[in-house]
Amino acid sequence: MASSGVSPYATGGGGVTFERKVAVQYLAHLLVGDGAVELGDGRRVLSVTFQQAPTHAVDDLVVYAARADEHEPSLVLALGVRRSPNTELSDEQTRRLIRDFVRAVIRALEDGPEHRWGLVVAGSQSHAEQLAKLAAHAAAQMDSSGFFDLIRTPNKFDADVRGRLDQLEGLVERALRDLGHAEVNAELIEYRTWQLLSRLSVLMPRLESPDETDWSAVKNSLISVARDSDLAEASRLRDRLVVLAAEYSPKAARVDLAMLRRAVHQRLDTAARCHSQGWQALDHLHGRALASVRDEIASSEGADGVHLNRSDAEAALAAPSRMLRRSS
Repeated sequence: MASSGVSPYATGGGGVTFERKVAVQYLAHLLVGDGAVELGDGRRVLSVTFQQAPTHAVDDLVVYAARADEHEPSLVLALGVRRSPNTELSDEQTRRLIRDFVRAVIRALEDGPEHRWGLVVAGSQSHAEQLAKLAAHAAAQMDSSGFFDLIRTPNKFDADVRGRLDQLEGLVERALRDLGHAEVNAELIEYRTWQLLSRLSVLMPRLESPDETDWSAVKNSLISVARDSDLAEASRLRDRLVVLAAEYSPKAARVDLAMLRRAVHQRLDTAARCHSQGWQALDHLHGRALASVRDEIASSEGADGVHLNRSDAEAALAAPSRMLRRSS
C-alpha cells in the first residue's frame, strides 16, 4: 500500500485532474505565504475553500486573501476551473459557466471585501487570450459605455476580439433570461458584461504536458518550507498536497494555514516556523533597542566609562523567549 504522502500521480496509478493541480497551486501559496498576480496589491492567501455552492455561485475554488497589514480578508477570489472552455453561445457547458459568473456578479455586495472572479484554463488558448484582453480593457474603463465604445472603435481591435465580445454578450443575455430577469435590454446586457469583465482574471497556468512549467514552479516554491529544504522533499510535499486536494473537494473543505500545516507536518522543515515572520520582526526591534542603549556609564567629557555586568538578568529574560521559540 502506498503511503498517504504519495499521490497516484507520483506512482503512476492514475492522472491528476487539472482542477486538482490548480488547487495545489493555491495550497502552496497558502503554505509558503507568498502571493499571486491575480490577488493584486501585495496580498497573500489566507485560506482556500472548495466547492462552496450555494454560498458562492462560482465555487470550484474560493480563495480569501489579505495584505500584510490586514487581519481579515480584503479579497474574495472565486475561480471557475475549465481545462478548455469553448466560450461561444452554442456551447452548453459555457452557458452554465457564464450563468454562474453572472449570478455571482449580481449577488456581490458593495461593502465588505472586494469580490473578483477567475477563469482558469489549461495553458495558452486563443479564446482565453481574447477574454483576457477584453478584461484588461474593461478594468481600465469606469463604465460600460466607455468600454463598449472603445472596443467598437473602427480598426482599433481585430475581428477576433470584437467577435469574442459579441459571443460573451450573447452568453450574458442568455444567463440573465435564465436567471429570471423580466426586462433584458441592450443597456442591461452591456452593463452586466462590463461588470463581469472588469472583475475577471483569466488565468492560463502551464500545469499539464507538454508544458508543465508552472507545475514545476510549485515544487520549486515548496523548497523553502520542505523538510531539509531539499528538492526531492519538496516534490513529496507537492504530492501530499495533491492527495489533500482530492480529499478536500468532495468535503467542501475550508482550509487555513494552521489546518494545512497539521495535514503536511511530516513533510515540513521543522525550522520553518509558522510565525517566522513575527520572530524576524521581533529580532529587528531587539537589534534596534540594543543599538540605542549604551552598555556603560560615562561622562559627557568622554572619560572612561563604568561597565555594569547584567549577564544574569539577561539570561533570566532570555529563558522564556527561548521556550516560546521552541514551542512554535
